[in-house]
Amino acid sequence: MNEVNVLLADREDFKFVAIVFAPYTGTNTYSYKTFLDLTEDDYVVVETPTNGFQVVKVVKVLTPLEINFEVSYNYKWVVAKLDLTAYDEAVELEKEVLSVVNKSKNKRAMADAREAILDGVDVDVKKLVRL
Repeated sequence: MNEVNVLLADREDFKFVAIVFAPYTGTNTYSYKTFLDLTEDDYVVVETPTNGFQVVKVVKVLTPLEINFEVSYNYKWVVAKLDLTAYDEAVELEKEVLSVVNKSKNKRAMADAREAILDGVDVDVKKLVRL
């Protein structure tokens, strides 16, 4: 039994999270402890015994009562929560810029095609088409 975890469990902000490693699917979950305000689907950094720091996904926030305190090992801590705000904003901006570029390319291609079709057509047909 880890007495420290038992005593920390009295704190309101102390909790455990069930996480999964990339590719963030499957049924193998691992429990880590934290004071961070986390929710399901958050991405966090944890330290692993063999692979150093890794980004993992929170699949469930657990209360201390859902944890087995009778284990012989000490649960590891969540290192940090990833703040994806800047990344999400950059990806959204990139999508918007790409959309404007694609619309501009399509408009230019349509204008070029129209000019190619009308090149050499007599003036009366051009006037009729523009009606």
